[in-house]
Amino acid sequence: MFEKIEIKRKTLASIAYDTIKAGIVSGEINNSLSLSENTLAKILNMSRTPIREAIKRLEAESYLKSV
Repeated sequence: MFEKIEIKRKTLASIAYDTIKAGIVSGEINNSLSLSENTLAKILNMSRTPIREAIKRLEAESYLKSV
């Protein structure tokens, strides 16, 4: 009778990834600037762990470069 509806929840790391990537693509975040995990965590109001995961993913996709 009822069909199962699949609900996908976003993790904080994926939210951080999407937000930072959107900022880079739009030019709001200059990927040549030196931004720390602490700074991004404060801006996005989350802990450093999801920020760190997002940064690793963005580095793997060449959106960011580790210094």
